[in-house]
Amino acid sequence: MVVTFSNTSMPELVLHLMHIIPERQVVDRTGLKDRYDFRLTFSYDPSAPEPDIYDAVQQQLGLKLQGTRALVEVIHIEHVEQPTAN
Repeated sequence: MVVTFSNTSMPELVLHLMHIIPERQVVDRTGLKDRYDFRLTFSYDPSAPEPDIYDAVQQQLGLKLQGTRALVEVIHIEHVEQPTAN
């Protein structure tokens, strides 16, 4: 898979990464404030010649996705009902 980013900030990259790896929460700790143009090539298939998303981010962007513990905001919905007619 090839994803091209144009005029992208680090918070925007984080949002994209959270869509690519939804099983993980991604937090920007780079401190980078500029906007960047870049292309990211990766594979979901471990047997493919392209790197996986974790290796691709490190090799191609020089950023490391590192597992750690952090506090994150969570919304918990206890009950949902159909709206009533007015």
